[in-house]
Amino acid sequence: MIPARLYGPGLPVAGQPVQVLLDGGHLRVLQAPERRPTLTQVSVSVGGFDHDELFLTWEDPDGRWTVHPEGAAGREAFMKEAPETLKASLRQWRRHTGAQTWVLRGVAAGAALLVLSAGLLWWKYDAALGWVASHVSPETELQLGEAALKSLQGEGDLVDKGPAVEAMKQIGGKLTQGSVYKYRWLVSADKQVNAFALPGGIVVVNRGLLEATRSADELAAVLAHEVQHVEQRHSLKGMLNSVGIAAVLMVVLGDASAMITVMAHQAGAMAFGRDLESRADLDGVRVMQQAGIPGQGMVQMLTRLKEASPGEGPGWLSSHPETQARIEAVQAWVQVNPCGGCRALAVDWGKVQVSVKGLVTGG
Repeated sequence: MIPARLYGPGLPVAGQPVQVLLDGGHLRVLQAPERRPTLTQVSVSVGGFDHDELFLTWEDPDGRWTVHPEGAAGREAFMKEAPETLKASLRQWRRHTGAQTWVLRGVAAGAALLVLSAGLLWWKYDAALGWVASHVSPETELQLGEAALKSLQGEGDLVDKGPAVEAMKQIGGKLTQGSVYKYRWLVSADKQVNAFALPGGIVVVNRGLLEATRSADELAAVLAHEVQHVEQRHSLKGMLNSVGIAAVLMVVLGDASAMITVMAHQAGAMAFGRDLESRADLDGVRVMQQAGIPGQGMVQMLTRLKEASPGEGPGWLSSHPETQARIEAVQAWVQVNPCGGCRALAVDWGKVQVSVKGLVTGG
């Protein structure tokens, strides 16, 4: 059996762990929902950041499905067992990934040299930053997030108990099923209307934002958006960008200390471009509806905060560009993708809002 992840209709955005095997001309997915396409239905493609991942895709009456053999062991096991009908595609994939490996080694060596010659790096900085972020291990990413969190906790403004935190855990659990991250949910006493995510799956929502919301569905929209910044590593890339390429290289080499101070001061003030914000909106609303939460909550939340401060906008929006365009994009997506099975979250929202009124900054 081959360890893999299955992606398809109704499954978590991060995929579902499965075991697969090649069985009499079929690709058999053992765990529910069990699938058994013929190998003639399966197409082989290459993907992933480094273009070294193997994806096996097919369609059936239920929709489009993809199996992703996990890790080098999973890929090798599949290649070893594959019948002649897939050998040609796999040989082509191996040639591609073999060449890619040599390219990546060259990039790694080149990146190190360019760090030493910073004046030559500026024109390739974005590409180098993306490459570096993809090579930061989840363990190091979590270390960075926890270090920044520890500094914030020293200010005495964060709480990890109470009705508001429990509501975040309940909602967040629905939005992060299948994630590789183990999320932590906290509330800050800060009255600014804001929320932010730290690398490694740490999400903080301010008292001000909780007081500005009118329902659990609206909070779900904020959490879904921030979760996407974690899942897509936007927070990590933004913090790497802020500390400079020398510190970035230290992180890749396993030394996170160069980032900790900057990250602590930066938490909550991260600004992303329109493309990343729109992506977090749309991926967030999609995950909301997959979890059975009405996507209209995202439209309501963005609209409410925009109307509350039509000028610069409250903190959660002031760093998020062109709010009206984002509202329209989410509204259009919800209209095209109605969710008949979605229901409003059953949370005592009045109790949540009352619970945060006693929080005091610096307490």
